[in-house]
Amino acid sequence: MLLESTLWTRPGNLSLELVAYQGMTRQQVKELRKIKMSEGFSGKAARTKSLIAQRVSDLENGARAVLLQSKGFKVIICVPLIIKDEVVGVMNLAAKRMIALSEAKVDLLVAIGNEIAIAVNVAKLHEHIWKKAEEIRNKKEELEFFAYTISHDLKNPAVGIAGFARLLAEKYEHKLDEKGKMYCRQIRQAAQQIETFTRDINEY
Repeated sequence: MLLESTLWTRPGNLSLELVAYQGMTRQQVKELRKIKMSEGFSGKAARTKSLIAQRVSDLENGARAVLLQSKGFKVIICVPLIIKDEVVGVMNLAAKRMIALSEAKVDLLVAIGNEIAIAVNVAKLHEHIWKKAEEIRNKKEELEFFAYTISHDLKNPAVGIAGFARLLAEKYEHKLDEKGKMYCRQIRQAAQQIETFTRDINEY
């Protein structure tokens, strides 16, 4: 029987966090939730980017050694999960009997670790893309609200100004000189430009 626990590194953090496990109780998982990269064989495997196989009795973490020994485990194997020369995590395997690790077995464990590393990287990329998409959705909603507010705040006064300018030109046409009539036309044109601008904002 194997006890399998997978520890992922956290971006920008010098620690390993347990995210998947088998053969452990919740209390045991709680106690081992996070370890420093400078601690234990898991940390050493991550730092050196090398597979490490050790007797459980040689574990530096006494509590961890007692836990594994109480379950009858004798050997622990730490496989770094590497992609593009970057360690994204460590896979730990514990066995109840001594294992002779041939070159073929080591190659197999390394290959499995590499496949898991790819899966972890894909999951991280998916999470990153999802977060970016969420940010874009939020920005879009903010822009839509901003556009609505601007168009609403500009359109109503523009319509009113255009209406008053038209009434002024029609009702007092005989009292306005050419310059006054020109001013009325310019006011109406400016108001129409504002209306066009607000319509373009909404369509955008």
